[in-house]
Amino acid sequence: MKKTVFRLFRFLPTCLLAVILILPLSAAYASAGNDGATLYKSYYHFLAGYSNEMAGNWDAALQHYNLALAYDTQSAYLMTSIAGVYAKQGDMEKAATYLQRAIHANPTYATPYLLLGSVYTSLRQQDKAIGVYEDLVRAIPDSKEGLIYLATMHASRKEY
Repeated sequence: MKKTVFRLFRFLPTCLLAVILILPLSAAYASAGNDGATLYKSYYHFLAGYSNEMAGNWDAALQHYNLALAYDTQSAYLMTSIAGVYAKQGDMEKAATYLQRAIHANPTYATPYLLLGSVYTSLRQQDKAIGVYEDLVRAIPDSKEGLIYLATMHASRKEY
């Protein structure tokens, strides 16, 4: 009984956080002509994917995230989540592909730029990483993170 309660209390904050993060998107999603059933199917699969990701069940997380993406095909957030799982699995090429898709879907969402730059850095492709950070600064001029990462990349190359 204690273990069940402990698991519930560990899982409940995660679900509540996910719901709080998703609720503001529902109005925009509905105004784009999507029906409520599709919206909730996407939410369900996102939550199941997130729960599996937190538990380290990468394959199940990818399955649910991809199902959520099938219902919400332009969600940069879902594409970034999928990329995160691929990165955790060590598949940086697939992670980069999903991050590029996320940037294309929402050019003013900073997270995929930052992650893609990190992916390129981990692949020792510094020129590509710098290009991504420059794209971020162009797309979101007030992005402090973009400027910091860009400056860090140039400093690591002794380009002052």
